[in-house]
Order: sequence, then C-alpha cells, then structure tokens
Amino acid sequence: MSFVSEPAFDADDGSDEVELLLAQCLERAPQERSARLDELCSRHPTHSGELRRRWELLASMGLVEPAPADVDQFPAELGDFALLRRLGGGGMGVVFLARQRSLNREVALKLIRADQLYFPRARERFRREAEAVARLAHPGVVPIHQVGEERGVPFYAMEHVAGATLAKLLEALGGRAPDTLQGADLLAALRRELGDDFAPPPGSLFEASWTDACVRIARDVADALEHSHERGVLHRDIKPSNVMLTRDGRARLIDFGLTLLEGDSAQTRTGAQLGTLPYMAPEQVRGERVLDGRVDVYGLGVTLYELLALQLPFRGADAVQLQSAILEGRPPSLRARNRRVGAELETVCMVAIERDVSRRYASAALLRDDLEHLLARQPIRARAAGPFVRTLRFAERRPGLVAALAAGLLVAVATPTAFLLREQAHAGELGAALEKERAARGEAERERALRERDATPVP
Repeated sequence: MSFVSEPAFDADDGSDEVELLLAQCLERAPQERSARLDELCSRHPTHSGELRRRWELLASMGLVEPAPADVDQFPAELGDFALLRRLGGGGMGVVFLARQRSLNREVALKLIRADQLYFPRARERFRREAEAVARLAHPGVVPIHQVGEERGVPFYAMEHVAGATLAKLLEALGGRAPDTLQGADLLAALRRELGDDFAPPPGSLFEASWTDACVRIARDVADALEHSHERGVLHRDIKPSNVMLTRDGRARLIDFGLTLLEGDSAQTRTGAQLGTLPYMAPEQVRGERVLDGRVDVYGLGVTLYELLALQLPFRGADAVQLQSAILEGRPPSLRARNRRVGAELETVCMVAIERDVSRRYASAALLRDDLEHLLARQPIRARAAGPFVRTLRFAERRPGLVAALAAGLLVAVATPTAFLLREQAHAGELGAALEKERAARGEAERERALRERDATPVP
C-alpha cells in the first residue's frame, strides 16, 4: 500500500515548510529556541527571512522570546472538560489530563498549541491526526472519545492511559550496560516515572529477559502498525517518544501528528522531509514523494535497536552527517553492543532497518511474525545480507580501492596467463618440429629399405 505524501510546503511561497521549521524551534526548551532558530535559518537560507519574520510576530504577541509563553499555563476548563494537569506536548499540540464532566471520567485531552492557531496548515494536520486515529480500533492504539472545537481551539479527547513513553524509560536507564538489564528494570523505571508502586499482572513482559521484553514491545507496535496500514493510515514518525508502555506491560502507539491517509490527493515536492531524523527511513531523508508502510517498519526497527543497545544505530555530529550515515546504511553490530542479543534477533533488526527498501520487511505483519517466531524460539524467515550484497556495498563505499584491487587482480591474473599462453605456443612449435623430424626419419627409413631391396640379387 503506497501513499502520496501530504504537502510539506506550498507551491508558491514555501509557507508550510516554514511552519514545520517553526515547530522545530518551539519544541525546544525556551532557553534553546534562539540557537535552534539560528541553526535552522543557516540550514534553510531560502526560508530564513520568512522564518524570522514569523518568529518576530510570535514574539510581538508574547508567545516566544523575548517574552516566551508559559506552556504550563492553561485554562481551568474547556467546554465539557475540566483541565487538571499538563501531561506533555510537542511543537503542534499539548496534552492535558482532564475530567469530562458529563460522563465523570478522566481523559487525555489534546489541544492545538495556542501559537499554532495562526497557521492554517497546523489546523489541517491536527484535523488529519484526529481523523486517522478515529479510523483505528486496536488495543495498541489509544482510542478517541470525542473531537471538537471550543472557543476557536480544536481538541480531541482520548482514553487516559497510565504509563510512560519509551523515551522517558530509556532516559531513566541511560548509562546502564544493556546486557545487564532485565524486564524488571523496565518495571522499576516505569514505577519511578508514575510515582506508583503498582503490581503488574502475572506473565507481563516485566518478568521476561531484557531482549524478550524489547521484542514483545516491538511485536505489539508492529501489530498496531499493520492494523493502521490496512486502514490506510501511515504514521511516519515511529520513535520511542511515540510509544507508551502501560502498567500492564502493553505497548501502545500514540501521536499521529505526521500521519498520512491513503487517498490524500495533496502532493509534495521532492526534497521535503517529515519525521524525526534519527528514525527516518532513507527514502524519507531523500524526500521521496511516494511512501508506504516500510517507512514505519524502519522507524520501529531503529526503535528496537535503541531498546536493545541503549544507543541509536546511526549518529552524526550534525544533521548532514546523520543523514549521510542513514543513507549509507552501515549500523554497528548490535551484538557487539549487547552480547545477549542472538544472531536471529540481530538479523530481524538489521532487515527492519535495511537501507534498500526492496530488502526490508515488506510489511509490518512480516516483521511482527518474525518477532513472534523469536519469542516462540522458532526459525525466522528473514535472512541477513549475503556475501554478494556485502561485496557490492563495500564497492559502493570504497570505489577507488576496489578499482585499484581490480587492476591489481587483472595484473595478477593476466601476467601468469600471458606466460602460460607463451609456453603453450612454444610447446606447440616444438611439437610441430618434432613431428616434422619424425616424419622425415620415417621417410628416410622407407627409402633405405627400398634401396636395400633393389640391391638384393634375384636368385
């Protein structure tokens, strides 16, 4: 199933890409935003003027520096909902714990950020996110209860799930050696995050080994992704901060803010990037227009690698170096970073983050099935890249060395071959001469015999 990417910027003025760049600034802590603004202006000189103009507009309204808005301030109520506390948020939306008065239940209420209300594209992405989640009915996706708008602020209410994102849990486990971890360490980190000494049900992933716990998380997400892909929803931003782990040890997919719906008629120019760079598939990095479920498979593969190794597979000193590393597609050995990772688990992970989309898992279902096979201790279907593929990729990385080796090999092969041919020619000439000499001797013998016979007197 293929999808045509949503517009990343308008055909005339690039306004939507400016909105995305602005959102990247707003995602940073207030003290980091100015530096981020300078960095993005330097990287995107064609949009730097408009980006700074919009930043100044927000600053004049008191929403960003020099008088930044306090993102923890929020109204006491919004329609039927009493807002209790802020749960989290990003560049486009913010999520609150709220009580829905009419049904007397707690919900997670997501609102579009106040500073995004001025951008029509942001409203459209917010609407698309709500529509995407409303299409889905899967235990691995947090369901939507209600969608609406109050006082000009779009919102939707979701089931409130007690848990923490994998990003938070990985942060809590930072600095640990991954081969010393167990599922119980994940439970301890989740308890600290929730401030609750809860007891998970028997048989949860918290009782498993670290590798099995990671595989179970990835399996749950892969199953949710297959459900969403079947219903025409491409997530496009799979990463630890968009996966929540609940008290009962289930992984649930959240934040469809960059989702793409099948059948969207909007198109984007080649070169537009949407996603979070360390988890973006090579085709996303290249800005390809037509994408499919394999971009989500890739993001999940990177997430699984990070869970198992407590490190990302690709790094770079800056965005340009990171992009190059992703496109080159040579992740360090996972087993070298965690000795408890078996060969088959490493193969599954490497196939999921394969740079060549034709060699990657063709669907989330195939990845899910191999993860199930790992848990059942059954053979997987994926196969690691063979010697032929590895040789081709070495040639791509070191063309000069390969050319020199090829020339050397040619000399090494050609030189003895030339000597052999010369020897064979010489042997042929010698053989012909010997044969000629034998023939001459034979003729001489016959002539001598005839002379002797003629010389013998007849009685």
